[in-house]
Amino acid sequence: MSKYTRAEILQQVADRANLRGADLSRANLFSAYHDAQTKWSKGFDPEAAMAMSVED
Repeated sequence: MSKYTRAEILQQVADRANLRGADLSRANLFSAYHDAQTKWSKGFDPEAAMAMSVED
């Protein structure tokens, strides 16, 4: 389980944090916006976690 709260993860996504290596396997990123500069863990699917691309 993540050591971060949902709000903290959403803020990291909004701040274009480097999330590589983060365990987001159970993350619900509904209403989180990301762009091409957001760095995700290998194999993580942000759309499956309900994050929204600002480039769509």
